[in-house]
Amino acid sequence: MVAPKEFDKSWVRPIEVVVEGSSREDFEYAARRFKTLFQRERVIGQLKERSAYEKPSIKKRRKSREAIARRLMAERRDQMMKSGEWDHSQKQKAQKRILKEEKSAGVIDD
Repeated sequence: MVAPKEFDKSWVRPIEVVVEGSSREDFEYAARRFKTLFQRERVIGQLKERSAYEKPSIKKRRKSREAIARRLMAERRDQMMKSGEWDHSQKQKAQKRILKEEKSAGVIDD
């Protein structure tokens, strides 16, 4: 039986997700924000991708599919910009974001 090699930590980057907020925040609110940030940073997805071996041919196919999806999204965005639909959707997103910020700040009650 061959002794296992020592684990090389030089290539490992630590995962860091920081939740900033005031000290008066309750723990549940901070935990929810942490969960959201954790999902947004795709930590679990990256961990799964790196933990399993991916054959070069499968990796090439995946990269190709991702490139096609990016190109289609860009084309769709360009179409929306030409038709004026893009500005409308961006305004709606901005309004939702402002409303959410006001609710979290306590300016608006539900």
